[in-house]
Amino acid sequence: MGIVYEANPPRDEGDAGGLLEAMSRRLGRVIGLADAVLVTDGVLGTRRVGVLDACAAIAASHPRAEVMISLRTRDRTYERLAGDIAEAARVGVSAVLLVRGDPPQYAGARDTNLYPGAALSRLRAESRTCGVRMVLSLPAEPDPAGTRKKLAARPDAFVTQVIASEAQAAGIVEEMAAHGIGVTPCVMVPSEKNAPSARALGLDWSAYEGDCGAFVRRIHSLAGGVLVTSPRDLAAAEAAIASAR
Repeated sequence: MGIVYEANPPRDEGDAGGLLEAMSRRLGRVIGLADAVLVTDGVLGTRRVGVLDACAAIAASHPRAEVMISLRTRDRTYERLAGDIAEAARVGVSAVLLVRGDPPQYAGARDTNLYPGAALSRLRAESRTCGVRMVLSLPAEPDPAGTRKKLAARPDAFVTQVIASEAQAAGIVEEMAAHGIGVTPCVMVPSEKNAPSARALGLDWSAYEGDCGAFVRRIHSLAGGVLVTSPRDLAAAEAAIASAR
């Protein structure tokens, strides 16, 4: 996967076209440095501009960029999920990461009780992945029973939740290598702006706070790919990815 930057679509507060244009313009700062962009669906359960609309905006402004997306299953029926995957394939998305997602934080939302592993198993059985690489997530400290269920869904790859150390990433990569499945560890860029997000996740980034670029480079060398997340600080992400090169 190379170095992938996680991009969050703007909150849906009207004037979606203007919001997406601004997002695409800002992303230009990292698209030239990263190998791909992962557009994240409904961060923290908040109502945001749709990931497929965001992908279209990115493709229009940066036609050479490789774009991946995540899709929340708890907000979707199975048929809607399958339809969104078909649309993602149509617009050229290279991979879809299925995630359960945080509980929705907006009025009228309901939980469909659709889980990523079960959804992927059915998509496989019905040949509805549309040729798109299908990815599932793993916790930074995987639970063996949960991992077995996700492996049974036959994902093409895994992406981890944020990791805190090289050893943590190495353990997951080694375990999944035994199953012939690649893993992309997720690294949060340490910065004052990102500190609230780190605290919310219980993340201790002291092992790499002094040189995030070098840490990203080591994780990339270890796993063959790394997902860089910097939810509140684009400048810090830009600096970390540039330093990792």
